Amino acid sequence: MWEGIGGFQVAAWINCPRIALELIGMGADVSTPVDGDSPLLAAAAAGAWEIVDLLLEAGADPMALSSPTSLLDFAVTADSESALGAVLEALEPGDLDGGIGTRAMAGLLGADGLDGRESRVDALIDAGVKPDVWNLLTAAEVVATDALFERVYAAVEAGLANGDSSFDWGVVCSFDLNADDISLAYRVDDLERIVSLAVRLDKC
Repeated sequence: MWEGIGGFQVAAWINCPRIALELIGMGADVSTPVDGDSPLLAAAAAGAWEIVDLLLEAGADPMALSSPTSLLDFAVTADSESALGAVLEALEPGDLDGGIGTRAMAGLLGADGLDGRESRVDALIDAGVKPDVWNLLTAAEVVATDALFERVYAAVEAGLANGDSSFDWGVVCSFDLNADDISLAYRVDDLERIVSLAVRLDKC
């Protein structure tokens, strides 16, 4: 019945930090995936953030991915805001490159109803995540808020001022602001600001 299932997975499923602590004390491998899931991702997926903390303290690799989903993807929408802080603290410079940071931000921006979205976006930006065009457009969606948009827009402007040339303006320039249904998904005023920025920078 338990073949292929790791002890940390069981601890996560029943949210029992004591079992995880005992496994760590016995020298169990805290990073290697078992049956597809790393111990960290198994704990994060189960919402067992106390176990995530124990694993990180024991030296678990926060970048040991067993799927396209990263630990950060779970942390940004966790019930506890402290989970995101713990994960960001465990990451090394450069870990947020390669789309991991912007993908996590996209999930956060689209998490309608989640408490503390603004402070979590601030935490990602402070940690070095550079919002991409999809983050900016998601921040302009009706599921986001004006406060979220202002944070992401300011971060994009700061990146551009610092010479960031990776921003993909093509999708911005293709937007039809006069489409009948655009206001159903987006705050049109914010979209207009994005397009105006592109025009001002001679990108469209």
